[in-house]
Amino acid sequence: MRRWTAPQTSLPRGFAMEFRLVIQVPLRAIMNTREAYLALHLLDQVGPIRLRRLIEVFGCPQAVLKAPIQSLTRVHGLGPETAQIIADWENRVDLGGELERIRAWPCEWITQEDAQYPPSLREIYDPPAGLYVRGTLHPQDHLGIAVVGSRRASAYGLESARRLCIQLARAQVTVVSGDTGCGKTTQLPQLGELNVIM
Repeated sequence: MRRWTAPQTSLPRGFAMEFRLVIQVPLRAIMNTREAYLALHLLDQVGPIRLRRLIEVFGCPQAVLKAPIQSLTRVHGLGPETAQIIADWENRVDLGGELERIRAWPCEWITQEDAQYPPSLREIYDPPAGLYVRGTLHPQDHLGIAVVGSRRASAYGLESARRLCIQLARAQVTVVSGDTGCGKTTQLPQLGELNVIM
């Protein structure tokens, strides 16, 4: 809930106390589409396929988050436990904290409804609800090279990834990396663009 508090004011002489008016506005009433997709993404029980079914039934992610539990349980493949988790999302998801982390990293959260979302990713069976993107995605990036590394990469593997990224960037190829590939091992600002997508 986001809270709005009226400013404190002094009451006329003769009154012994002051009061504050607090109006609580549910997050679900004021969130935008990106924020709603992010809230759903943060629920472990809502993967890409369930999300697609929910959007087909309710039309948009905001409507999913506002839906009563009785309506959620009617969605194919959604049991009562998952429906309860979605209906109770405000108590399970720290949306404000996640938005703050996105600003602090800094990166951007893009969804399937954004023009920057990779077109080829939209075509797979279970595209993710959104992507955390650090860097700038351009139309020509659909021909970029993704470098994905192991979380426990060897020294040889890290060095090989670094060299490969440098050679690709020198050739003006966009390097797209999860935070375990080139994104963690090297920065290439003088050579070309490095996008980190998670």
